[in-house]
Amino acid sequence: MKRNLAFSFSSWFCVPELGMKDFEILCRASCFIVPTITPKQNYKYHLLTVSHAAAPFRWPKLYPDEWLQSVSEKNIICTMEPRHADGLFVAQRHLLPHVYLHPTRDLAVLHFEDEEKTLSMFRNQLKHAFETRLDLVDENIVKGEPGGSELTFHGHNVEAKAITDVDDRLMIPRVESGVLMGRTANQVLYRTKNVLVDGMCGGPVCEDFDYAPFANGRKKIVRGLLEGIVPANHPSPDIRNAAVFVESGEIRDFLRQIEAEAVEPLRIGDVTSHVAADQDPEKLDFTKYL
Repeated sequence: MKRNLAFSFSSWFCVPELGMKDFEILCRASCFIVPTITPKQNYKYHLLTVSHAAAPFRWPKLYPDEWLQSVSEKNIICTMEPRHADGLFVAQRHLLPHVYLHPTRDLAVLHFEDEEKTLSMFRNQLKHAFETRLDLVDENIVKGEPGGSELTFHGHNVEAKAITDVDDRLMIPRVESGVLMGRTANQVLYRTKNVLVDGMCGGPVCEDFDYAPFANGRKKIVRGLLEGIVPANHPSPDIRNAAVFVESGEIRDFLRQIEAEAVEPLRIGDVTSHVAADQDPEKLDFTKYL
């Protein structure tokens, strides 16, 4: 029997100047795939996630850790991991060392290092994900009254298997529903049945509750990408724990700019040549982190 796959996103870092010889996990998030808007020769799909996972060093207010000041784009690489519903790791697919960061929203766009190979490796399962249409609509969602316009939020909950020195947490797929609270000039706010968790950031926000991410032949409408959750200690109690997302119209505008080569990508991973030359193969075991 086939098991549906979900995708998680990981960024990894290595800072040789700090004595590191191996890549270690930097940040995890959810992600999803959409087809290109216009035909492209070098890729057919975009991978979408949050900027704060792809380039956390660009978010010092979110990540104030002093050691992160030693990390820059040259020190990181990014990967996508297909996972089963129980969170178990299936494989790892590397992403190209070009990260497109939205100038004002928490949105990052990446592409597969070898898209055709990724498809062929998982023809019976992963290919279904690519064939499923996750359509980004142009118009904004919010024209209804608060309490209406139910959407579903799809992503991952990070769960620890055991307390050890190794980061062996599982990314468990999770779905939550929510209803419209309202919007500001720049953001739309949703109240979810259960408070969302950080691991869900980067996941798709969809129009119908029966969304089956990778059911073959299904066509689904994506209304946006989850940017984050309003902190529980926010000064305005009315919006505490609310979900905030980038609407699909804004995402499509950014994808059009990327496809027109009007966006300069962040070039990552320069340190990989150094790591490859001074690598302990017994330590670089991605599966123990995934």
